[in-house]
Amino acid sequence: MDLESKLNETEREFQSGGPTRERRSAKEWIPRAPEKYCLTGHRSPITRVAFHPVYSLMVSSSEDATIKVWDYETGDFERTLKGHTNAVQDISFDHTGKYLASCSADMSIRLWDFQTYECIKTLQGHDHNVSSVNFLPSGDYLVSCSRDKTIKLWEVATGYCTKTFQGHREWVRMVKPNPDGSLLASASNDQTVRVWVVATKECKLELREHDHVVECVAWAPESAHSTLNEATGAEVSDDAILIWTACILKCT
Repeated sequence: MDLESKLNETEREFQSGGPTRERRSAKEWIPRAPEKYCLTGHRSPITRVAFHPVYSLMVSSSEDATIKVWDYETGDFERTLKGHTNAVQDISFDHTGKYLASCSADMSIRLWDFQTYECIKTLQGHDHNVSSVNFLPSGDYLVSCSRDKTIKLWEVATGYCTKTFQGHREWVRMVKPNPDGSLLASASNDQTVRVWVVATKECKLELREHDHVVECVAWAPESAHSTLNEATGAEVSDDAILIWTACILKCT
């Protein structure tokens, strides 16, 4: 690189506040072989993985009714958490990493103390397979959804169900709180995504664009919108990822 090119690059870095690099294609985001580790131990399909927010640990859940803890820096297996009697469908840490929540086809939610690896609470109230569980950002509440078509809000301290959200006509596959915990987004077999107000249980929005089961839903920060639009493309088809602006009910 000649002196003029170096000076131009230095000037761009100074103006942008950091090193410059060319925009990468979305295809470059896809992980490529070889993997760092291949972790084996479950006896049935793995349903979910989650990283610990503080330590170099990750957990995996499986249809074998167990949760396994791994050190992702070394690839070492740490331990197995047992308690569920059917497939574990989802797992979620609170923001401190002190607690782990799990939900299962056995219709229960379990709360684990991740410092002692003990199950400290079993939450029961759903009438069918519990498919998703997440902590609200405050860590004081859990939200779950189920094949019984409902969404439930649970108080972590007591284990009590404080609210039940009803409206979906089929199995609710996933529920996610927004970054401040004031809203929930849910995905369902009824081909809709719904946005709920936590405080009032009101269904704020019902989003209809998919032609089949909606498996997953996630909240994206505004800063990610342009990148997501570029990655997913403008045309919509199923199988498709749709991006919605919740405040104006618009599929972008």
